[in-house]
Amino acid sequence: PPGLEGTMGPMEDRNITFTFSSKEAAMHQFNLKLQIADTEGLNEMHDNSELVVSAEAFSVDVVPEFPNQGTGLAFGDIRVGAVLEQE
Repeated sequence: PPGLEGTMGPMEDRNITFTFSSKEAAMHQFNLKLQIADTEGLNEMHDNSELVVSAEAFSVDVVPEFPNQGTGLAFGDIRVGAVLEQE
């Protein structure tokens, strides 16, 4: 990934968001390097840290076939955790 730079104030929190997509099943992993320095450049970089970022894509290949040229299932509203069957 390309390098990104920015400035944060003292005690400031920042969220980092990653977006991931894949056209096939795969595991991806890279190290994100965090470098900390003062904005005046008086001190060298310090407190370097590496964060491991990993993502996994799954292949979901389902083609349902319904009897009598059916086009799908219609269960209506279903509560989470409920088990319903349709024949």
